[in-house]
Amino acid sequence: MKYSSARRCLAVAAIAATSLVVPQGASAQTATPSRAANSHADAIGIDADFVLVGSPAVPVNQRVSRATQDFPPGQTAPASQVLVNPVIPPATTKARTVGAMAGATGEPQGVASAEVEGLEALVSGQTKVIEADVVRAQSNSDCINDPNGMGTIIVGLKVLGTAVAGPINGAFPPNFQPPTPVKEALAALGLTLIINEQHPAATGRGFVVNGLHLFDSEPATLPVGGLFNGDLIISHAATAVNCPNGRGSTGLANSPVIIEKTSSKPLARPGEEFTYTARVQNKATVGCRVNQFIDHLAEPFEFVSTAGDFGTVAVLENRAAGGTDIVLKPVGKTIAPNTFATQTFTVKVKADAKPGVYFNNTEILCSNLGNFIGIDAPVEVPGAAQRQPQCSDGVDNDGDGKIDFPSDPGCDSRQDDDERNFQCSDRVDNDGDGKIDFPNDPGCSSPQDDSELNSLARTGANGVTFLLGGLLLAAAVLVRRFRFTH
Repeated sequence: MKYSSARRCLAVAAIAATSLVVPQGASAQTATPSRAANSHADAIGIDADFVLVGSPAVPVNQRVSRATQDFPPGQTAPASQVLVNPVIPPATTKARTVGAMAGATGEPQGVASAEVEGLEALVSGQTKVIEADVVRAQSNSDCINDPNGMGTIIVGLKVLGTAVAGPINGAFPPNFQPPTPVKEALAALGLTLIINEQHPAATGRGFVVNGLHLFDSEPATLPVGGLFNGDLIISHAATAVNCPNGRGSTGLANSPVIIEKTSSKPLARPGEEFTYTARVQNKATVGCRVNQFIDHLAEPFEFVSTAGDFGTVAVLENRAAGGTDIVLKPVGKTIAPNTFATQTFTVKVKADAKPGVYFNNTEILCSNLGNFIGIDAPVEVPGAAQRQPQCSDGVDNDGDGKIDFPSDPGCDSRQDDDERNFQCSDRVDNDGDGKIDFPNDPGCSSPQDDSELNSLARTGANGVTFLLGGLLLAAAVLVRRFRFTH
């Protein structure tokens, strides 16, 4: 099968475009949700996180081409990135093209796709550990279909120079390991390979797919000539959604690693702190050797601290489309079979956080079991609080000993925002002219006028005083003019 340059820029572009570019308004399914919709999509072309064995050991930590997107806030089009001829020098890994595409919408729906073309990974002398024409991983999650990896393909795969073909009409079933001779050759280098790795979230609608996942064998049994400790993932795609009618569990209780999430507050306002708690259960018969534990923090929140079984030191990585990855790399941490590990993340709501309900996504990489995700822990960020009008706020705002409508005479209704009892609307003849309030009293310009006294003289003694004052002022002006001119 030949792949043209057009297909190089993600062969699933047409599929992704029809799936992801959707209106951001409410659909029939989300018009009256009992729970806010949320979706997350993340795609990485090449994710290298390992230490090359040697003296000295050489750390390799590099991501090549990443696209990520969350809803909310969501964008009108998928995020994407394509790189041509990238190289990871310490690991002598390269490709002709690496691309990633991720889209998350309010349907809710998430689609992530990563594709690597012309791969040569871990070239040692004349030996290429992995070669492939195309490695594509695609993850799809929504509230109608079970999360799936439809669209994932691997073409032209070679491992240590030996061609490895998919056993189902050239396609690879999920979590496939190469045949024994190739598997043993990798073991001699201290490595294990999973082809078309797929793991659904055990407690929600989410799915992680890795086209190729190469990781080290148990350190205790690492042979002389072992190549590296850690993980190399070729084409990583992960999605997660929360559905309006609940989290829509996939019901796959047989997942070897389960992540459950909770939050200390269901609602947090800008400036407030709260805590996420992640509980990881290892149901496998062997220990999970933790290479990375990642909390994908939503955009409205900022990291404060972390503590637990995976330590207190975190590396923060800002995602291009918003949000932060809190990355923990515990040294020598293993979750024993049938046991739990717990980690807490204290975060703070940003001052400019947009209102919405946000969920928390967490990912763990076990260097001997694979890559797993978890999603849940909804936290609502409310909109700006509406100030209660004075006449319904339960406060004596004008100090007259009376509170709110109808007790306070200054309140015309519960929506009145001023408890003051203005003279021109207090039903009292304050100036003794026999006329009461606006518009009857000529001294009142409006109901909010706080003086019934006439601003201009009309009758009586006040008018005489005003007139005499005016005459005296005019006389004074005339005198001054006379003195200066004569």
